[in-house]
Amino acid sequence: MVKSYRYIIRGFAIIINFFLLIQCSLLQSQSTVDRSYMEIREDAEKRYGPSSDLLNGEVYKYSYKTTRGNPFLWVPVGYDASVQIKGRVYENQRISYDIYNQLMVLDFVDRSGGPGSVVLRDEWVDHLILGGTLFKQFTDENGSERYGQVIFEGKASCVYFWEKRYLPDLHEGEKLYYFTDPIRQSLIVMNGYSAPYTGNRSFLKCFPKQQQQRIRVYLKENRIKVKKADDRDIQSLMESINQLFGDEN
Repeated sequence: MVKSYRYIIRGFAIIINFFLLIQCSLLQSQSTVDRSYMEIREDAEKRYGPSSDLLNGEVYKYSYKTTRGNPFLWVPVGYDASVQIKGRVYENQRISYDIYNQLMVLDFVDRSGGPGSVVLRDEWVDHLILGGTLFKQFTDENGSERYGQVIFEGKASCVYFWEKRYLPDLHEGEKLYYFTDPIRQSLIVMNGYSAPYTGNRSFLKCFPKQQQQRIRVYLKENRIKVKKADDRDIQSLMESINQLFGDEN
């Protein structure tokens, strides 16, 4: 009888040890899954930043520390920028426009209090206002989407595209590189198409032939040279041109 009890107790012990081994294995497996998840999450946060609509872009890496100049349109940029993303407006942001790489870069402070920079996702951005200037995405003459500075928006809009060039520079026998000053390309955008202009003649060709004569007269009477005109003069000119379209309808 005593021997039978011993066998029963030994059997229970084996069953208990079996279940304990299964539980430990499950816990270890769960720990491995959790660790893998944390590693993936950590890698994603390092690359893409915190997950939200605003701070959801690839980390911006500045690789021009030994270069003369910088790739940005305006430097320094203050905390007076705003951006509309998927219909929501974020005020008082610090955003720089890297016109060499055609990227909008948002500077922010992460959860640990350290500085960070991410590239805003073009497909999410509705528009931006940098230093009081409106930027939206337009189709350029090559059919590519890029950010343009909006000088006037209407049936006929005037937009400036900006870029910089990255060129070699020989300085004290050492080969370095430098960024050029910002280079502007002026365009008229109508009906989803854009046409560049450099002077009065090419400016007139941006418009339908039936309006060209009246625009030519306006330019002559107001002594406007579009190549040298400031933003206010171009705004007044575009307002008059759009009024002309309205009068003809």
